Amino acid sequence: MKKLLAVALVVLMIVSVLPVSVFAASVSDTISDAGYTIVSDDETTLAPGITMNEVVMYDSNGDRVEMYI
Repeated sequence: MKKLLAVALVVLMIVSVLPVSVFAASVSDTISDAGYTIVSDDETTLAPGITMNEVVMYDSNGDRVEMYI
């Protein structure tokens, strides 16, 4: 039982140091699959290691939608 707990803790520690982007799908792919038409997807570096995506798109009603991720 102690070995199983030790292995589980090691796996959790390794997963916790991976960047979140390893687990995330592409923003553009996810939005396109939801029925939105993407007009632009601009990425800006805010600080070293910190980025922001500005996504401009239109929904099925033709309304403009802006997302900041």
